[in-house]
Amino acid sequence: MGDAHAVATCRVTQVSTNDLIGGAARAARRLHQALGEAGVRSRMLVAQRFGLDPDTVEYNPFAPAPPAVGRMFFRLGRRWHRPSMRRAGAYFSPEWTLTGWRLRSQLPACDVVNLHWVTDLLDYRTLPALTAHRPVVWTFHDMNAFTGGCHYSGSCIRYADHCGACPQLASSRGENDMTRRVLLRKRRILQRVAPSRLVAVCPSAWLAREARCSALFRDFSVRVIPNGIDPQEFRPMDQAQARAELDLPVDARIVLFVAEAISDRRKGLRQLLCAIDLVRDVSGLRLVTIGRGDFAALRDPMLRHLGSLSDSGALRAAYSAGKPAFGVGPGNVPTYIEKTADVAKAVRDILTGKCFDNGTLCSSEQSIVCDEAVSALDVSVKAQIVNLLSSLQKKLNMSLLFISHDLAIVEHLTHRVAVMYLGVIVEIGDRELIFSRPKHPYTRALISSVPVATPGGKSNRIVLTGDVPSPINPPAGCRFHTRCPVVFDRCKVEEPKLRSVGSNRRMVACHLEGVSENQ
Repeated sequence: MGDAHAVATCRVTQVSTNDLIGGAARAARRLHQALGEAGVRSRMLVAQRFGLDPDTVEYNPFAPAPPAVGRMFFRLGRRWHRPSMRRAGAYFSPEWTLTGWRLRSQLPACDVVNLHWVTDLLDYRTLPALTAHRPVVWTFHDMNAFTGGCHYSGSCIRYADHCGACPQLASSRGENDMTRRVLLRKRRILQRVAPSRLVAVCPSAWLAREARCSALFRDFSVRVIPNGIDPQEFRPMDQAQARAELDLPVDARIVLFVAEAISDRRKGLRQLLCAIDLVRDVSGLRLVTIGRGDFAALRDPMLRHLGSLSDSGALRAAYSAGKPAFGVGPGNVPTYIEKTADVAKAVRDILTGKCFDNGTLCSSEQSIVCDEAVSALDVSVKAQIVNLLSSLQKKLNMSLLFISHDLAIVEHLTHRVAVMYLGVIVEIGDRELIFSRPKHPYTRALISSVPVATPGGKSNRIVLTGDVPSPINPPAGCRFHTRCPVVFDRCKVEEPKLRSVGSNRRMVACHLEGVSENQ
């Protein structure tokens, strides 16, 4: 009863640059609505209000002047930062804003403030006062909160120390450019913020890892909470109906590209356009793009640009209109995909039903590759995903290649297991044998590291010594010999090959003569 009363009396204010445009704003709005449905009194404070939610308030730093005055100065502040954005080729924001100085006084009465994507709204200098009056949760939707101005750093990791010589700005000032000065000012401001008053939340494990490594937030608590969606709002619809609603060819093979701003270099549309040129011979190929902006190349008859879609119904139709496509990692797209030909091959194989990768179903091959598919999820969601994969495996009679460091899930979900060390498979076998009678010294150490769930139970942990060698420059001979507890001379000069050991389709890569089926 006490917990329910605490939830009912809790007041939360979501702060976002706007309430509807862009993925971050929509995530904030979904959280605001979900909290309201759960009995929490939630309100939104935004610089630009586009929706009709009565609990969403538009920020006006010049109140009691008319709201139009506040909007005018907000747009003026955005224009002020555009030279840096043009040089960076993407969003680039310093720590100060033209209108953010009155944010605290404009907040609706609340117990907790949840900052979201607050570019051009939040002035970093207000954080000490803001956190002194109430606890603040800051949901990072990009990297700007802990960099010297960029929203995504690409391959640059200077934000982990001091920034400077920004590769995006190509500044002529070298190490003492604007990014270093911005980061230093942010650091001085955060030194006046108590770590107990500010918690960072990231929707992905990757973004949380970057925040924890940063010079600004390594001393603050950083949590991982994935963005939520309404499963009814985005439930799949009939493909033919979806294409009819968007006036797309019913029999086309559609590749769908979605970005908030298609001109953002990080999103990779230029690479995709080059790849599409290489697969024009695929019958019925169409590239459909969604997002703000335009490219001259999008006027190609093979391409269709739908513009920016903010309506959930239109987005649902767009997501249902094409075959499931492929995704890339969380890093910078141009560096993640090294060759346009690789993208072209992936597009061709997906559209013609020849492959499946990165969690995407392919109807002809009936196989799934899941690379750390559940590593960033909490326990309850992780269990749901694992059960779903297991159900699909049985219903569709398909293969599942599951790549994971979570041995408990590997043991629960798989039938055969391959153990890798420094990029090389050292043992393959049936799940029961791998977990009950491991052969390779590394597999034994790996299995022994699993905590014993029985109260009072003892673990025969094998503790490895030494450092893990670089996978770029692995040691000669067996890659595990620098840490192996049973290493001998042959291991240091000759790389072992996978060889069959006994029956049961087991293979082990080890010179140790004692490795046998009876061991």
